[in-house]
Amino acid sequence: MTSLVPRSVQVVWATLVAITAVSWWTNADSGLDRRVAGAAILAFAFAKTWLVAIHFMDLRAAPAGLRRTVEAILACSCAGLIGWFLLA
Repeated sequence: MTSLVPRSVQVVWATLVAITAVSWWTNADSGLDRRVAGAAILAFAFAKTWLVAIHFMDLRAAPAGLRRTVEAILACSCAGLIGWFLLA
């Protein structure tokens, strides 16, 4: 039987679910320092954002300049928020 959902979408979806589970575990009694756990959760959130942008918003097929710009914005936003979180 042919699947209605392409294999690549299934893999990305499973990865997003796994990252969600790991970030939930990181927050719930993991024994990690709160600052480390918070920074990890922010990094996981930006990893998920990148996956959605690349695979579900078709940045894979976008011009290289657009893809690099979006990835640079995500990287700078992630670094800035994690830095701000750790300094607060």
